[in-house]
Amino acid sequence: MQETDIYALIGALVICAAYALAASIRRLSTRFKKRWAAASAGVSLAYVFLDIIPELAERSHVIQEAARHAFNPIKRIYAITLMGMLTFVALAHVGKSKGHEDHGEQGEQYASWYFLVHVGGFVLYNVLIGFLAVGRAHDSIPSLCIFVFAIALHMVMIDGMLTEIHGRGYTRWGRKALALGVLIGWWLGSTGTLSELAFSRLFAFLAGGIVITSANEEFPREDQGRFWYFVGGAMLYATVLVQI
Repeated sequence: MQETDIYALIGALVICAAYALAASIRRLSTRFKKRWAAASAGVSLAYVFLDIIPELAERSHVIQEAARHAFNPIKRIYAITLMGMLTFVALAHVGKSKGHEDHGEQGEQYASWYFLVHVGGFVLYNVLIGFLAVGRAHDSIPSLCIFVFAIALHMVMIDGMLTEIHGRGYTRWGRKALALGVLIGWWLGSTGTLSELAFSRLFAFLAGGIVITSANEEFPREDQGRFWYFVGGAMLYATVLVQI
C-alpha cells in the first residue's frame, strides 16, 4: 500500500466520521441553520463548477477512445451525467409520491422498496466519493484536504435529508451502509480494482447525482436563504480550489 493510499484512508475515515457526528452537528448549528444552509450551497456550487465539470472534461477522452466509431462519442460522458441527474430526480420524486404515505401492507412494501432503492443509490454515491479520495491523495495532500472538507460538509446535509425521509430505518441501518460505501470506494481505488473506463462512466453517472443533490438539498430556498453567506461560501471555496 502506498503512502498516498494511507492518507486517502484517513480522509475516507474523516468523511465516515461526518456521518457519525452529523446529528450532533445539526443540533449545535440549529441557531445558524439558515446561514449554514446558504454557505453550504455556495461551497457545493463552487465544487460542481470548479471540480466536477473540469473532471468530466478530462475524462471524456477515456470514453471517446473506447467508442471512437460511435456517433458523437465525446458527448457520451455528458449523456451519462444526464442519466445520473434524471435518476436522482426520479428518486426524489418517488419519495414525495403519496404511495410512501399509504398505510397497510401495500404501503409498508412500498416504503421498504423505496428505502432500499433510495439509500442504495446514495451508497453508490459514497463508493465514488471514497474512490475519488484516492485520486485526490495522489494529486496532492492539500487537494485531498480541500476535497474531504467539502464532502464532509456535503455529507452532513445528505444525512439530514435521509434522516428526515426515512427516520429510524436510516439512522439504524442506512447511515452505516453509506459510511461503509466510502470505505469500499477507498478500497477499490487503492487496489486498482476498477478500470479507468468503468470509473469514468461511474463518475459521469454519479456526477449528475452530485449536481442535482446539491441543487435540491443545499441551495437556499427563498424562506431560508442568506444571500451573502451563499456568495461568501462560493467565493471562499472557489478561491481555494483555483489555488490547488
